This record gives sequence, C-alpha cells and structure tokens, in this order.
Amino acid sequence: MGNCMVRKELTEKEKIVFYNLIVHPDWNDRMISDSTGIKLSTVTAIRRRLKDRGFFSVHRIPNLKKLGVEIIAFIHQHFPVGSNERYVERWKEPVEAEYCVPTAIASREYGFTVVLARNYTHYFIVMEKLNREWEKRRLDIQRSKEFLFPTPISTFISFFNYRNIVSSALGLEFDADNLRGDVWGDTWEDVGKAHGVYEEWDKDAHEKWYGEDVSDNLSLREKAVLLTLIEHPETTDREVGEIVGISRQSVASIKYRFKKMGLYKEVRIPSLQHLGYEILAFAHSKFNPLSPLKDRKKAMEYLLTEVPQFFMLSNNSENFLMAAVRGYNEYVHYKDKILSIYREHNFIVEEPEVFLVPLSDVKFTKSHKYAEALRRCWGLNPTSDAHYGRRATAGRRYSGGGE
Repeated sequence: MGNCMVRKELTEKEKIVFYNLIVHPDWNDRMISDSTGIKLSTVTAIRRRLKDRGFFSVHRIPNLKKLGVEIIAFIHQHFPVGSNERYVERWKEPVEAEYCVPTAIASREYGFTVVLARNYTHYFIVMEKLNREWEKRRLDIQRSKEFLFPTPISTFISFFNYRNIVSSALGLEFDADNLRGDVWGDTWEDVGKAHGVYEEWDKDAHEKWYGEDVSDNLSLREKAVLLTLIEHPETTDREVGEIVGISRQSVASIKYRFKKMGLYKEVRIPSLQHLGYEILAFAHSKFNPLSPLKDRKKAMEYLLTEVPQFFMLSNNSENFLMAAVRGYNEYVHYKDKILSIYREHNFIVEEPEVFLVPLSDVKFTKSHKYAEALRRCWGLNPTSDAHYGRRATAGRRYSGGGE
C-alpha cells in the first residue's frame, strides 16, 4: 500500500485522530476531542476502527535506565544465501524462548535481535545460551554483528517515537514543540540544548526521567504491579489488582507513583505497512572522539525533525538508529544527507553500517515483551505460579534467583 493510497484511504478526521493517537499516547478520547474539535463519539469510533484494522497497537514501555537494565544490545545476523522459512523457524525458536529478548525480527536473509541485560556478565550468559541453541539447530549464521550500549552513559534520544513516521505518511505538519517529552537520557540539559528544538532545561523532567536506578527500592508488590502493567498494557486498574492480588485503589495509587517517577510510558505503535513504508533500516555509526554528543547539533536537528526514525540511542562514541522508508530511493536520499552533515563536521571515523530489511520479506516478529526481561534483570523468578499473578500476592509470587 503506497503512501498516497494511505492518504486516500483515510478521511481527514481519521488522519487527524490517528496522528494524535500516536503522537499523544497518554491522551484519552476526550482530550483528543478537545484538542481537535472532533466530536467525542467520532473520536472513539475512529480509534476503535483503526485499532480493529491493525493500524496501531498499544504498549507500555519501561524506563530501562531507571529499572536496572545496564546493557542494551543490538544483534544483526546474516543468514546463508537461499535460506528458507524452515531456517527462520529454527532461528526464531530460541529467540521466542529467551526472556531477555523483548524485540526481534527476521526475514529469509537477516535476523535482528534486541537483548536487555543487567550487566555485561548477564549479557554474555544470555548470548552464550542463544548461540548454543542456534548451534544445536545446525544454523550456519555467516556473519553476526553485536552493538552494545551501556545505558548509564548513553542517551535515548528517540525511544519508539513515531511522530516523524505518521506526520510524513499522512501529510501532516510536524509539531516540534512536543519533542521535549520524548527524549529519554541522562544528559537532558546538554543534549536538549544541542538539539536546538527547545530553549530551557526542564529540571523536574530531568529528575523524573533521568534519575538513578530505582529498581532496588521497589517492593515486591510494586514490582509485581509494574510488570503486570507492562505485560498487559490495556488492562484496567481492577484487572491489574485481580492479577496481582490487591485492591483497585492500591493499583491506582501505585500507578500514580510510577508515573511521577517516570518508570514507564504508554505508546501507540503504528503499523508501518499500513502507512506505506516498505523498508526497515538499522544503522550504527562510530563517532570521532573529538565530537561529543552535545556538539553534534546540526546532525541531531536533522535526524529528529526530518528523518523518519523512531529509535535513536547515542553516546559520545557511537549511535544506533532505527528508521523506516518508503523505498530504496528515499533511503538513499536520507543517507546522503546524513553523511554529508557527518563528513562536513568530521563527526564519523568510518562509514556507518546500515542493514536494510524489506517489510514484505519479514517472516517473524517479537514485539516489546519487556516484562520477563525486567524480571531477569532484577533476578526474580516465579515460585508457586508458572505465570505471575493468578491472584497470588507479590510476596508469594516472587523469590530471588534468575539467570
């Protein structure tokens, strides 16, 4: 489905509601109605219709930096020429079973995996387990690249923020005023000013999103609630209470505290194919040590406001970016522009490594399964229940352990 077809398929009201659903995922129907002037009943009907048609999905994504995840790694693997769907099936079995892999995607040529770990040792244990399982299945993975980012010294500049994606696809104007709420990192003042998209450092927001790891300060009950909220993003407070074994009022109180602490955010993730995108691009760049993150202002401005990216993780020495494009020519356009900026200012020490995956070739996806990864990073294992909850109390539900 091409981009023009998407614009023709949706009415003007549907495009406006869709845009606001993605850009303001914490807004309810009434807030969207008040902001856009569209009747509340119409907003509700459009939201339900778009969700039923697969235009978006709802998730709660944890603030990894504050919840004990010290390593986020991106693994790109090149499969042998001529690999078939059976090969992908064998590759995905360990990926599906590995709790510390919240997100993965595979085509007949490539496998891409995100791994979360509480430290380097934990990461190597997870990778040793995955590699052992792949070897058992006699998978001849020809080339593998691993990109590791320590979260305490890295900045989530864009964390599954699809504003550029939907505004470009729907032909709507980009709203730069909202950028400040999407930057997740520990250098808000320097990075924010470097972006050039807002003027002041918001100290309260800095403390909310970029404070120290608080996972050890959460009680077992609070961890149970948080994991349930993340694993079941569309549940009501009453339903969360039934799963964990506490009252609805207690859940509401804990949720309020979590939001003030910035422990998770709600996102609505659009279907890229519904929006006419054809290719996923993963890019890794190594930077000149003499050009730290705060000095790369022009490049950051362009990446944040022009490129259809939805994920960007950076530190002073490297960057990992995820984007979507509507064809190879569009990819070349953005690549040439970014490289010209990088080269002009001597930002990079070598050509970025870029991996392209046609969405039409994707055979497997695992999307945003964070709850079990957090449990492993916290060293928690279920005791009496195979699946946490089932009206078990948090105290009975968890015990120390884990991988």
